[in-house]
Amino acid sequence: IGQGAEFQEDCHLIFLPSFCRKPEKGIQYLIERGFLSDTPVGVAHFILERKGLSRQMIGEFLGNRQKQFNRDVLDCVVDEMDFSSMDLDDALRKFQSHIRVQGEAQKVERLIEAFSQRYCVCNPALVRQFRNPDTIFILAFAIILLNTDMYSPSVKAERKMKLDDFIKNLRGVDNGEDIPRDLLVGIYQRIQGRELRTNDDHVSQVQAVERMIVGKKPVSALGG
Repeated sequence: IGQGAEFQEDCHLIFLPSFCRKPEKGIQYLIERGFLSDTPVGVAHFILERKGLSRQMIGEFLGNRQKQFNRDVLDCVVDEMDFSSMDLDDALRKFQSHIRVQGEAQKVERLIEAFSQRYCVCNPALVRQFRNPDTIFILAFAIILLNTDMYSPSVKAERKMKLDDFIKNLRGVDNGEDIPRDLLVGIYQRIQGRELRTNDDHVSQVQAVERMIVGKKPVSALGG
């Protein structure tokens, strides 16, 4: 059996289930088998190119602040992304096509921090319009919160964030100055028109089918 076929078999039988439970263990398994380079760049390329990985688990892995290796992989992942001349929310949309940004606040903060730093590198002229480059991080975080508020079924329609609320929440964040209103209006309207969401992966598709099947079962079947 060739290494290619062996890799495919290991991926489906051992790696993918392991990655979906504990991403660090899944990555370590491939490294130990010699299928993956033990470098941040090697792991970053694998995460970006390998189909079928749970984007939620990718976020868990990359958002881990405790391990330097994970932080280095995240830096390598964002370095592969070009956000040049993109609106901040569109750049976030591109970022989230690879990584699901959710979970513990510290992990979300780490992901948005890395994204914001890369966005600043790709758009130096735009960033100079702000008094403080950290404003990009604050605004990116605010966009994530707006998106969650706007599309979460647990938030009642009358309590969802309005445009004026979004603008008010960001008042004075740029070293005491306000972010231009037209910029915030554009962001709000684009998020309102299209949810900021992660592309479906194999894992989320399977989970959706399972939910649909379970939902169609009679109560008696679910009870045994």
